[in-house]
Amino acid sequence: MVGGAAGEAEFLQHQQSIEQEKEKFLVKRLKEYNAQQVPTYALGVGDVVTVSVFGMPDLSGQSRVRPNGTISLPLLDEVQVMGLTEDELQRRLAVMLQPYVRQPRVQVFIDEYRAHLVSIIGEVARPGGYPLRRNQYSILDLLTEAGGLTERAGPKVVLIPSERKEGFGSDGFQRNPEQDDLEFDIEELYGDASRKPLFLPLLPGDMVIIPKSGVYHVTGEVKSPGEFALKSRMSVMGAIAAAGGLQYSADVAKVELIRNIGGNRQAVLTFDLEQVALKQGRDHHLRDGDIIRVPSQAGRFWRRQVVEFINGIFSVGVSQ
Repeated sequence: MVGGAAGEAEFLQHQQSIEQEKEKFLVKRLKEYNAQQVPTYALGVGDVVTVSVFGMPDLSGQSRVRPNGTISLPLLDEVQVMGLTEDELQRRLAVMLQPYVRQPRVQVFIDEYRAHLVSIIGEVARPGGYPLRRNQYSILDLLTEAGGLTERAGPKVVLIPSERKEGFGSDGFQRNPEQDDLEFDIEELYGDASRKPLFLPLLPGDMVIIPKSGVYHVTGEVKSPGEFALKSRMSVMGAIAAAGGLQYSADVAKVELIRNIGGNRQAVLTFDLEQVALKQGRDHHLRDGDIIRVPSQAGRFWRRQVVEFINGIFSVGVSQ
């Protein structure tokens, strides 16, 4: 046990609070998403639109949406367009032009998307701001548009919803220090044979961060202790396998996972690797900065068969 560290109860409570916050956010976000009535892009301030009236070039032109939500067109002067889709604006203009043009045929195109932006920074090929061209736009859509992950990307994606932004300073984006980041496993977003992909829709002003690969440490009675890159959804069992497996002197019943829980505090979770290997205990996935300590115990050499059993599992691969 680390001196002065919190115990198992606080470790699990901290982990549970993170999961509860994520679940609460997902419920809220999906409720906001389902409440949206417009399935396609709605015009906003800064967007640039081109209006074409068939056979009437003098009535056609390009205009940027002003801060008051209007554009200017010949004959019509100011037209309120805020929140309208291309089709809705097309129909509105056709009605407004009827006093001047017989059976007007109007087409509207959005030339520049500027109103509803989301941002992505970190380990992607093309970081920057991207327009929400439709409402059904998820983190996976943004990752694809940004060119995908770099080789340095870690296993997590961080979402900073627009309502949690603290602002911008001299060093760029600043998080709100009163709230934790919302972290999701990238593998959650893609899903696998056993679970559906996590649909996480984005809203204007959201920021996504792809951190660099973090590190974890394995110390004590393993064959190759040291620091390792956290590049996948690594578990404690997987981490010990990456460190070469256990020494025969390892106390497999008292392996410790040490984690920073904020406020310069650490918590320790102790568990029995033999129980985990037999699927009777729960493995735990690692976070950046975690430490795994495998203690030794005199007289444990007689349990060589237990260590060999666990190391045998490592040799055939461990689910990470």
